[in-house]
Amino acid sequence: MTVAMAKYGVAIFGPVLKFIATDYLAGIIMSVVGYGLLLSLIGKVNPITFWKKAFEPWLIAFSTCTSSAALPVSMEVAPKKMGVPKDIASFILPLGCTAQMNGTCAYFGIIVLFAAQLYGIDLSLEQQIMLVVQATFLSVGCAATPQIGLVLSLTLMTQMGLPLDAYALVAGIYRIVDQIHTATNSVGDLVASVCISQMQGELDHDVFNDRAKA
Repeated sequence: MTVAMAKYGVAIFGPVLKFIATDYLAGIIMSVVGYGLLLSLIGKVNPITFWKKAFEPWLIAFSTCTSSAALPVSMEVAPKKMGVPKDIASFILPLGCTAQMNGTCAYFGIIVLFAAQLYGIDLSLEQQIMLVVQATFLSVGCAATPQIGLVLSLTLMTQMGLPLDAYALVAGIYRIVDQIHTATNSVGDLVASVCISQMQGELDHDVFNDRAKA
């Protein structure tokens, strides 16, 4: 960050703030719109009710930056407050904790575009397609630990042939954006468990709609 500031001055903070805002916006759109549609169309439940019951695991994931910390709470919330059968919750939630990383996947795309725009590099259509594929596979292979997305983004930027100065800039503020990544990832596991339970015809709507269990 010192090298970047010496080269570009304090004006560098403008793009960094835009990066943070874009990252949070992506997480919010994914959570509100993407998850909301899945819950409404597939889960056949009210997204607002879902969020009231998912707030505790979301907050733990947001504050700790690790899905593993929120997993025990999600394992308790899913059957007791959302009506997800325990056998489905015990399979989907631990699997999703390591394999479902929607927030991190979005971050991979954002940091590559951030670096490309920062240094005036045009990405070809082939590179953009490759970015989508690589970001998807890297996010699936992410461990549920803090800062792991930052480490893997270094690999992605190297493969894309982008300057690593942007990585250094993001490293200084990664904790801030990692919070929304992890929260989006963690809640996505609960969304998946609700939708799969509904598809199997095993979701207990009485428990889900019980306001006393919110």
